[in-house]
Amino acid sequence: MFAGKKRQQISDKLCMILWGDHLVEWKAYPSRNTGRGLIILWRKDHFVLSDIFSEEGYLGIRGCFKGEPIPVTVFNIYSQCALLEKRRLWERLVRIKASIGDGLRCFIGD
Repeated sequence: MFAGKKRQQISDKLCMILWGDHLVEWKAYPSRNTGRGLIILWRKDHFVLSDIFSEEGYLGIRGCFKGEPIPVTVFNIYSQCALLEKRRLWERLVRIKASIGDGLRCFIGD
């Protein structure tokens, strides 16, 4: 998987170039105002996507690696510099983490 940020326009072609071949799927959350856009890429023949969730500050995907029963959730996070905004974002993420049930979780970001 790959998680990144800081680009306005995302396309299949760009994702194939970043990934290195055509076996890529991706989801993006666009940049808004001063916030950064977010992207997560994965190899489509290895990971089966079951859910996507996003709000200002994060993009999350959930699914399973093929042949594995344990769900995996990956969050790509971008937080504003203001401490109050960081706290609000992490409060939302803690609630989401508690609501998605069992499985593995990975939080990526700055």
